[in-house]
Amino acid sequence: MQVPKRSTVHELISMPGAGILTCGHWQTRAFSFVWHQHPQLELTLIVKGQGRRHVADHVADFQALDTCLLGPGVPHTWHSQPGSGPSESVCIQFDADALLRAGAHLPELSGLGRLIAQSRRGLQIEGALGREVADIILALDAETSALARLAQLLRILSLLKDGSQCRALSSEAFICPEQDPALARLTRFVQEHRHQPLSQRRMAEVAGVSVAGFSRYFKSKFKRTWRSYLVELRIADACRKLAESEATVMAVGLSCGFGNLSNFNRRFRQVKGVVPSAWRRAARGG
Repeated sequence: MQVPKRSTVHELISMPGAGILTCGHWQTRAFSFVWHQHPQLELTLIVKGQGRRHVADHVADFQALDTCLLGPGVPHTWHSQPGSGPSESVCIQFDADALLRAGAHLPELSGLGRLIAQSRRGLQIEGALGREVADIILALDAETSALARLAQLLRILSLLKDGSQCRALSSEAFICPEQDPALARLTRFVQEHRHQPLSQRRMAEVAGVSVAGFSRYFKSKFKRTWRSYLVELRIADACRKLAESEATVMAVGLSCGFGNLSNFNRRFRQVKGVVPSAWRRAARGG
């Protein structure tokens, strides 16, 4: 299964009237590889078909009843396996900001922010919960009343709660945690300079803490060492480049801040479980 290399498409989604959600039911010969993202949350149910699901830096096989919640800005696509037969999906996209604003007046929505934060890694809804959510998605798709559709969406969000019952897909380094101003400044600096050599002293200066106390400070916020975070961030970047470009594995590694191919291979295997060339083959269906 050869995946065509494309840049990420920023999808513009039009909501019907003044509503906060739209629902599409798609039937096709196959899902094409269209690597895209959008500011809305998305609930996707695969009704028929099989192939490979790409969510940020995560790649895995999918089959019928695959159900996921994808947060704002998460790049993704479902790509059919050749000869897998007809493909069918239901896709619900909704405005997270509108729900959060409503939460200021409706206490029942007050916990939604935690689910949205978790969804920024992409969430797979599995097992009995996944089957129940799939049934509600199909019921929502069958509704003709906007209010009834909204009620079904709220029912799903109630079942998902804070997302802790779902399986996170992309690596934690793909997103930034909820932050105070100092942490926002630090994560922005790491994002912008992740390809460059970064010393602990420079990182401590950016964070506004002592060199001696920086490691403890960072680990308390990210639940990992800053070196581990930096490596994961670089690997996440490398995954995007491996999936989207024809650059050699060595060129990708060097561009992402790894000094040589051996170090890139070793670090990539530590994080993803396979070497970069194997990950690229899997991403392309080889």
